[in-house]
Amino acid sequence: MNHILIWLIVSPIFLAAVTHFIKKYLVNFGFLIFLSVSIVNTCLSLLVFLESGSDILVYRVGNWSIYKGIILVADKMSLFFLLFMQIIFFFSLLFSKGYVKNDHGTFFSLFYLLQAGLTGMLLTGDLFNLYVFLEIVSIVAYALVAYDKTDHGLEAGFKYLVLGSVASLIILWGIGIIYATTGNLNLAIVAGLMQNLTPLIKGGVFIFFFIGFGIKFALFPFHPWLADAHASAPSPISALLSGVMIKIQLYSLIRIVTVLYGIDYIHDLKLNIVFMSLGVGSVLIGHLMALKQTNLKRMLAYSSIAHIGYIVIGLGSISPQGVVGAFYHMLNHGVLKIGLFYFAGTLIYHLNLKQIKDLKSLFWRNPFLSIMFCIFALGMIGIPPLNGFFSKWLIIMGVADAGYVIPAVIIAIGSFLSLIYYLRVVVIMFEPARKLEERFRIDPFFAIPIGAMVVCSILLVVFGSQIHLILHEIMLFIRDNSTYIQAVLYS
Repeated sequence: MNHILIWLIVSPIFLAAVTHFIKKYLVNFGFLIFLSVSIVNTCLSLLVFLESGSDILVYRVGNWSIYKGIILVADKMSLFFLLFMQIIFFFSLLFSKGYVKNDHGTFFSLFYLLQAGLTGMLLTGDLFNLYVFLEIVSIVAYALVAYDKTDHGLEAGFKYLVLGSVASLIILWGIGIIYATTGNLNLAIVAGLMQNLTPLIKGGVFIFFFIGFGIKFALFPFHPWLADAHASAPSPISALLSGVMIKIQLYSLIRIVTVLYGIDYIHDLKLNIVFMSLGVGSVLIGHLMALKQTNLKRMLAYSSIAHIGYIVIGLGSISPQGVVGAFYHMLNHGVLKIGLFYFAGTLIYHLNLKQIKDLKSLFWRNPFLSIMFCIFALGMIGIPPLNGFFSKWLIIMGVADAGYVIPAVIIAIGSFLSLIYYLRVVVIMFEPARKLEERFRIDPFFAIPIGAMVVCSILLVVFGSQIHLILHEIMLFIRDNSTYIQAVLYS
């Protein structure tokens, strides 16, 4: 079963390579290949997740020693997010089939390289390969943001390139210091050597990782690149960037901090207060900026900054309920925001509608799209019984129980602010038509992914108790890094 891990990384790289040779057939035959491999990879991810149980799978590439070779490590946390990512990429593949009008070869090559890089970030067990996969993801994301080659897209891609390169350099500095002081980059091995480092070096490395990854997942005040990038990218890519990529960047920071430092280090130095303070900043800045937007995708992008703030506040509380709520919100926000970007992309493709004011009387032209938007928007606001409510409630209760009342109140205020700007869109869409509006139909490649995100959001509520148990196990696992370290060292 361990060999499945390397397949999940290699197969999208292979597909990215062969698209150049089959680009003439991508519209039909090639797409069937993509679809088949995506289904297989999703099923394999589900199989590994179900069969592994509480075991930690370790795959030594080339059967080399962990002290010299590359290893892949799959535990409950990485496998859970891997399964989520595979499902999202499958539906984004369908959406991309309908959305991309030309140069399919280049687009799908980049699409699969992005998937390979994100999979590698989830499964790698050493800092060197984490950086390699991080750079693959970053370079591909820069290209995809500027894919349409518009003036705004090229400008956004350049801004993203500059800030992303700075972040990568800062992360590389942290990795370099670790290698210079410990002589190794394997997470489990380095974890055992961290006690030999001086407090200054440990603290400095932590700051490098925190700032570097903070830029990558757009935590306040490192967020300015996100709105331009997500608004300019093709909509299926905007969905992946907001719903999946920034979550996996945050996952990488969680993995490094919990394995190398441990929760006690965060608690003893009161670093969790820094986390929550920046999370509060993200919530307020994200929602206040979203209120000002006239462009739909920019509004959705700023909303993502706010929801990253919710997640960081939950993690910063270090309370069991808050951490579980944060992980749950990663899933809920991912599904809902992807659905919203699919909605925006559908309107851009069919009607070239980008501004909020242009959505006037949309309900009378396409009731299906309008109702789907309402479901996603209500979930983002946190209206019960939709999935966004439950994760927000868990975070609020966890943060309040940990004694941090102000962040809990800020989350509630943020939900009210989001109600204002989402309600504004709903009112415009349902405004009575002054004349008979011509209805339009959308392609199944658009309707199926949008409907699937609604189904996923419902399933996240229906199976909420089971998901809560899984996330509680993950929370217990990251609070005690010894299980991960022992599994790798004695693999």
